[in-house]
Amino acid sequence: MRLHSLAAWLFPCLLAVSVSAQEMDAPRPIEGINTVFIEEMTWMEVRDAISDGKTTVIIGTGGIEQNGPYVASGKHNFVLEATTEAIARELENALVAPIVRLVPEGDIDPPSGHMRYHATISVRQETFEAVLMDVLSSLAQHGFIDLVIIGDSGGNVEGLERVSMALNAEPMTTPPRPPADRFLFQPALLRSGARPGRFHQGKTGDPRRHG
Repeated sequence: MRLHSLAAWLFPCLLAVSVSAQEMDAPRPIEGINTVFIEEMTWMEVRDAISDGKTTVIIGTGGIEQNGPYVASGKHNFVLEATTEAIARELENALVAPIVRLVPEGDIDPPSGHMRYHATISVRQETFEAVLMDVLSSLAQHGFIDLVIIGDSGGNVEGLERVSMALNAEPMTTPPRPPADRFLFQPALLRSGARPGRFHQGKTGDPRRHG
């Protein structure tokens, strides 16, 4: 009776694993669209793009802050929407991750920096860096090899550099670590082989790239 119950429990689990594996390799049922923005693509389009060699991903960090009486508070995000697309299309091997739109803009209470002005939305430095770490780690896990972080606001650069240095300092393992270590940085893996994910940090308009 116990063996029967165990079999009844295991069979659906094994079937689910099999179906999941088939789904991951299933052919895309629709044509892909002409975009470099991950958030406009289906998961299958992203999977196939990586498999076809688009192993670079650009992550922009913008901000919502006061920009005087004539410029919209989302200026940095709007700039990144245009520049990251242009960079990705020029590279021809890159996609663009969703922009990290909220960044540190000063203390909230009492307000400092841009937070003294209406329309500004700020997050704590540790919140910003934690979100960025998780975004980058997620993208590396999916198979991207070169992860390029671009900050349009000068105030973001220190955090970008700290995060990229921390991730690059993490020990690499191949194959990925077991689930117990899933919150640590893991190398990006490709079907054709494996290379460590590399994080690069820079600023819009700055030709320098920091590894």
